[in-house]
Amino acid sequence: MAPARSRSRPGSDAVVPLPSDAVYEVLLRVPGRDLCRFRAVCRPWRRLLSDPLFIAAHAARNPEPLIVAGYNSYFHPRNALCDLINLSGRVVKRVHATRGERDERVVSAEHGFIYTSRGVIRSVRLRSLITGDLVRALPDGLAREHKAYQSRIHDASAAFGMVASTGEYKVLRVINSSSSPGTAKQLYEVCTLDGSSSHAARWRAKKAPSEPVSLQGSWRTAVINGIIYFFSGVFIAGQDNAPDRVASFDLETEEWRPSLRGPLSSRVEAPAGTLYPGFERVELSICAMNGFLVMANRNLTPYMDLWILMDFERGLWVKQHSVRIRPFSIQPYVPC
Repeated sequence: MAPARSRSRPGSDAVVPLPSDAVYEVLLRVPGRDLCRFRAVCRPWRRLLSDPLFIAAHAARNPEPLIVAGYNSYFHPRNALCDLINLSGRVVKRVHATRGERDERVVSAEHGFIYTSRGVIRSVRLRSLITGDLVRALPDGLAREHKAYQSRIHDASAAFGMVASTGEYKVLRVINSSSSPGTAKQLYEVCTLDGSSSHAARWRAKKAPSEPVSLQGSWRTAVINGIIYFFSGVFIAGQDNAPDRVASFDLETEEWRPSLRGPLSSRVEAPAGTLYPGFERVELSICAMNGFLVMANRNLTPYMDLWILMDFERGLWVKQHSVRIRPFSIQPYVPC
């Protein structure tokens, strides 16, 4: 006797195929990295995913992220400031320094601009990230209140961001100077980019934080929602386990916020004041990632730990990733 044939019934697990236009719209929204896997689903999908028209439409909807590789024009053979590089490593756009300038360097990239500086006191320029055109040259020299330090500048750094409530861009500059021979002093200045001419803009002196900030090394600042983050230049004995204390400046109020213990010093299993293993060799960097402050930590191991600041008020850091990297590099890493 022949076996009975199974029949599909309404409400059973029978698969109803999607209309081709619905499949098209769904696949348009899938990230490119995952889309490649769908070529093996069936021949119609493979044909669709190989169609130049679909590829162009997908690229328009999902623009590829670009990496900004910044340089010091003095050391670049073609006087370049930065390259925009896609994920395949191809240079999409090269931005050059101003003709005749041989000491301009890229400090950061924010909101479609690249921030460049030149000279000891880091004269600030904002350029379009896409065209490279000069958007704004901020005033040279120091704030009126700091004129006496003009010839005593040792180092400087700056960061810029947008004030959400007004849409204004502001630049914070931190300057290492000396008030007298052998005496170190840190100066803080703000300049507002409010649409007026560069000649009308001026640097304004701001009150110092309770502890100085660190200007040493690369990847030492990050800007998130109008807040500029620095590493603190102070190690507080009995509280900190590592040089990971964070200082922050509110661009809207133009005031410093309370400093924050970093993730290594905040670990529950580490008693306050106990030095982090390999304290003198720890590599730290910070950046903004998906709207969060991220601190990267590496201590001469093949792994870099990424700590996310989840709650500033509570000082809550969470280790989200541990990424294997090349060992024994002397340069700090940044996950951006």
